[in-house]
Amino acid sequence: LASLPGSAELLQRVQQLQQEQLVGAEADWQAQVAAGEDAGDVLSIGRFLAEGMDLLLDADELLADWRQRPARAEQLAVLGDELRGLARSARQADLPQVEALCAALLSVYAAVGEARLTPDEAFFSAVGTAHEALIGMMDQVAAALEVEPRPECVGALQSLLAAAAQAPGASHDGLPAAAPHIDHPAEAEAEAEAEAEAEAGAEAEAEAEA
Repeated sequence: LASLPGSAELLQRVQQLQQEQLVGAEADWQAQVAAGEDAGDVLSIGRFLAEGMDLLLDADELLADWRQRPARAEQLAVLGDELRGLARSARQADLPQVEALCAALLSVYAAVGEARLTPDEAFFSAVGTAHEALIGMMDQVAAALEVEPRPECVGALQSLLAAAAQAPGASHDGLPAAAPHIDHPAEAEAEAEAEAEAEAGAEAEAEAEA
């Protein structure tokens, strides 16, 4: 589909404003640390915002590249590392809403890495929405607002995992089902010959005893 006129410029401007907002908020937190105001909490929030900036700058581009070439998942490791860092920072900053969404994304990415989930349009739609929700949460933190949980995003990601677990070829634990054992003709013939020789030997021993 063709993009709307000016949409690329608008997206670039929005991303620039978000980055400027996060940079300014981080500078404010650092100033509070220098003044000795609640240093522990301030450092935790500052670390969270720094991790969030990395994710904000990378996620859109990484997901776009991955969507164009879903068979190549080099982006998976980078996204996973950044999400794990963000989840740790969210835990230290006492932001369970953010940590829960990061955990759901990490579970989905782990399923892709283990070949339990195929990255299709539904996958990219759900993870894209989840990453946008994370950006919104960072904006709320930067503005000193209450961070709103996003259960619908967590639920959409969990639905991907549930659908993958119920797909043909998946075992009850969500892992790929083991392939059935198939005997090769040569192996089957050798086994049959061995059984015949064993039976002949048993008959010969019975006749000798008689």
